[in-house]
Amino acid sequence: MIVKPSIAFNEFSGTAKDVTARVVGGRTVLNGRATHSKIKTPKQAMRRANFSHITKQYKTLSDEQRKQWSALAAAHKEKALTGNGVPLSAHNLFVCLNTNRSLVGVEMTKDAPADIHGSSYIGYDDIWVTTERIMIVGLTDPPTPTSRLVVKMASSASGGRANSKWGQTVIVGSFNDTDWGDVDVTSVYASEFGIPVVVGHTYYFEMYWIDENSGYISQITRVAAEATEGESMHGQEYVSRARVTMNEVAESDGFTNLDLELSEGSAIVSVDAEYSNTTNVASGSFILKTIPDNLIFNDSVLLGRCSEDGWGELKPCSFMLWLRYFAREYEGTFAHRGGSYESQKVEVFGTAPMYK
Repeated sequence: MIVKPSIAFNEFSGTAKDVTARVVGGRTVLNGRATHSKIKTPKQAMRRANFSHITKQYKTLSDEQRKQWSALAAAHKEKALTGNGVPLSAHNLFVCLNTNRSLVGVEMTKDAPADIHGSSYIGYDDIWVTTERIMIVGLTDPPTPTSRLVVKMASSASGGRANSKWGQTVIVGSFNDTDWGDVDVTSVYASEFGIPVVVGHTYYFEMYWIDENSGYISQITRVAAEATEGESMHGQEYVSRARVTMNEVAESDGFTNLDLELSEGSAIVSVDAEYSNTTNVASGSFILKTIPDNLIFNDSVLLGRCSEDGWGELKPCSFMLWLRYFAREYEGTFAHRGGSYESQKVEVFGTAPMYK
């Protein structure tokens, strides 16, 4: 039997079922008690199930594997892998590292890694949070070749700062590498939150590197930025990069990768291209659907490498690149100029001055 509070007793305070009573200024105030919906999103359910699965897998380790994890935990007992005040045992190290690995899509490992690499704070130049894009630019290189970038976000319905929001961030995406130092999270934000960016709201970012071999997170970079109509955190308007990729290629001589970009404020072109040419001509050509005016130039000399059997024996060589408007078409050519040339696999890369 549940005893309900009576308004006849002014000094009553406490909770009974779905009613809470408290004394305010000599009066008893009754309020309905909030109840948890116990509803979790599909992603939350997946992560909780994954955590539970990893925890149970520790019991399946062999004696030798447990010794490996114990030795690794002992070697790094001073590192805050699992939070302040929590002893670093073989079990919680196994769960911690494998749970972090799962965040970036890496399979669980029962064998302890040889070592754990700590993450560093993430350096960046600027962040755009607008109704058109969410862009982080000028990111520094990761601490290890196997590091993955993880970006978490949360939003506040005002321009003020709310410290509690840092505990509400959710992963919007993980990235194997950056795009010439930039990361565009527009599409992954839309997929995760399903609502547009609102001007004037504050958006919270948590960013860190996870080494896919060890799964160790040590330093987290936190940034809060207010959404604007078009300006960045530093008040700069967004300017699209002068760039062409495979999306703009209409036809080509066996190109499988093409990424040409003009470095902002300079005459330096950055190139990452790969093709396989079956003709007897020592070059690779492509026709573009369109091209930015400032990417049309006469020539630029770049390094490359080639092989006659895939990536067997790589042979260094050099190429001259030009982009032009010719015969009513936007044409590009990598013309071989030095070193051995094999057409089965050709890669051209690096940066170089361009001459108009």
